[in-house]
Amino acid sequence: MKSRELEEAIQRLLDGTLEEERARELQEILKHDPQARRLYLSYAGLQQALEFRLARPQPGPDHRLVTAWRLRKERWRTWRIAAIAAGIVIVAQLLVFRSIVGSGGASSATVKLSPYTLSSLRDPTGADQSDGRMVPGSRLSLAQGNAELTFPNGTKALVQGPAELTLVKKGELNLERGVIWCLVAPKDHGFRVNTPELEAVDMGTDFGVVSDPDAMDEVHVFSGTVEVRNRKRSADQVILHGGEARTIGSTGLLASIPSRPDHFPRVLPDSLPMVRFDFAAASGGAVKVTGDHPEIADISASLVPQGDPPLVVPGHAGSALRFQGHQDRVQTNWPAIAGNAPRTVTFWLKADPSANLSQLPAILGWGNPKVPNGKWKILLAQERPGMPAYPRISFGWHGYDSAVAVNDGQWHHCAMTYTGRMKADGHPDVSIHVDGASTAIRYQDFQSPGGQSREPETATGANGQPLAIGYFREDWPSRSFNGWIEDVRIYAGVLPEEAILGQNRDETPRK
Repeated sequence: MKSRELEEAIQRLLDGTLEEERARELQEILKHDPQARRLYLSYAGLQQALEFRLARPQPGPDHRLVTAWRLRKERWRTWRIAAIAAGIVIVAQLLVFRSIVGSGGASSATVKLSPYTLSSLRDPTGADQSDGRMVPGSRLSLAQGNAELTFPNGTKALVQGPAELTLVKKGELNLERGVIWCLVAPKDHGFRVNTPELEAVDMGTDFGVVSDPDAMDEVHVFSGTVEVRNRKRSADQVILHGGEARTIGSTGLLASIPSRPDHFPRVLPDSLPMVRFDFAAASGGAVKVTGDHPEIADISASLVPQGDPPLVVPGHAGSALRFQGHQDRVQTNWPAIAGNAPRTVTFWLKADPSANLSQLPAILGWGNPKVPNGKWKILLAQERPGMPAYPRISFGWHGYDSAVAVNDGQWHHCAMTYTGRMKADGHPDVSIHVDGASTAIRYQDFQSPGGQSREPETATGANGQPLAIGYFREDWPSRSFNGWIEDVRIYAGVLPEEAILGQNRDETPRK
């Protein structure tokens, strides 16, 4: 076909008026002519031609002239042409996709995941991409964990979840959410990372970008130079050098912030990011904080009150804290895990059968208790003194209790998880493990006075309380734990059952 005829045939195909024979001829042309495919895609776009064609109402028949037999025949013809159109769209998509992949290397990136990462990788057509390779248009989603991207010229990027990332084209990424560190090879000069608020353009460097839906995005430069642009104000841009960082300040313009290289992992971890509180090192009122979470350097923890803090005593296999039930606690400055991000909390616990635990004493918690479902709290639920006490996950108006009691005077390993998702029954997807075994969960409803509730979303920040262990400040000072706690760990993600079981078997317990 000549150029004019080709355009007319494509337009008639999309209108549904192209004869069947001509449609088949067009299909063959598109199979073998890249220029014709580009023309077709410029008219229709990937996948949109068929959707548009089938969504349009068909003209009503003139029943004075068209018999029922002819009407059926016309409908069959219309659907056959539509089917051919579908084949053309699919062929065009596959050929374009194969041309991207086949072009190899310059535009692609290989993806490697850390253990326990939950992710999805979709190709430009929206289909699952199982080969672990991103091409322009591919979208990587990390519910938890980390991913390493390696580009052909040697550029590397490490992404920390939760994250949403798209490879736009060669040397350009869109980061809608998450934390990314980039080490750009000389041949990839001009490598770009875009967030909803900022653009970071490499000029030969090592840099990191943070995209957070609940805070201002950030760019940190560790070596070399990066051009940072404010996407809200095109004239607001700056060249950053090693040791400098920017965010959008209260005026809406780029503002200087401290550079934090420790917030950006540079190698794939062998587990989920974790914060651990080691009570063996509790001395002088300070508690040692260890782990591989990117925020670890900023976290401090202390025993309070100074005059009568929790006591350091022998525990399950090391040192534990003996809480005495009068608001003594471990107080931290860490806001912990926000929103509905996945998490796992593990610890060893011992409670005396004679202890009064009926006031719902907190094992640990963080967030805003004044917001319905705005906190994350682990506690013991006991109906009356002397009765069994069960581990509970509390979001506020809704509680989830283990069916296994733990106030028998023995050490028990407890693990609580939350995927951040809601189940089909309308409840959060949580689990409780006691001594390595998953337990049945009993739902407790404490509906708000107005009869309204909402999906759990831990409220951190200015209005939320940072993590505390042994007591969570609410309106009831009596909700203070009386018992022993050892080896508290908080993971940024959901540990699988085999990892929880392995942790439970780490040491030989003592009574």
